[in-house]
Amino acid sequence: MIPLAIVSRQVNVERRKSCLETWIPKLSPKFLPVFLVESPRMKGPYYHDAANHILYLKCREHYHDIPAKVRGFCRWAVRNFDCPYFLKCDDDTYVNARLVNDYPFHTHDYIGFFYETWHNGLGKAHGAFYSISWRCAETLARKLKLHGYEDDMVNNTLRANVPDLTWFWEPSILLSCKAEGMSDQLMAGHPIRPPEAMYDVHRVVTASW
Repeated sequence: MIPLAIVSRQVNVERRKSCLETWIPKLSPKFLPVFLVESPRMKGPYYHDAANHILYLKCREHYHDIPAKVRGFCRWAVRNFDCPYFLKCDDDTYVNARLVNDYPFHTHDYIGFFYETWHNGLGKAHGAFYSISWRCAETLARKLKLHGYEDDMVNNTLRANVPDLTWFWEPSILLSCKAEGMSDQLMAGHPIRPPEAMYDVHRVVTASW
């Protein structure tokens, strides 16, 4: 199984429902989708509620605390799964399962939509959708700081701690996306809001399947 982390919040019930009723059922059985939800008062670092596809994490709910969710997910994932890569997206990201199911994520350590390219060609991947190799996840589980901007924190941690990091900018990941902007040739679209729009995007993407 390959875990697919979906950053969410306790209050985002309708967003989770829209994902569960659209793109998640189209995923290959090899993927295990889990919503990352905060539970600051829980005793342990994480708890997997498999029946509801939720990984509860001991952290607060704030935009700047998303790195804490990512680190908690990576700790859980590397301790429980031996797979070449993991996926991460948001609960307002539409994921085109037809393209994701067969995509060769194993070919690079870090795949996503890169922006703010730096002098050596590597920018930072947008948090809406990206993949990380097992060794990247293991690094984030140990090194990722808990508070800040996810895009900066993840990129800085990987650049500083993963030798010979390989990366790939995937152009089929579309940001600033609306229903009319999606097609079956795009791997992921973000942000899809309100939750009802997820169904519109799903109809557009799957019309030709």
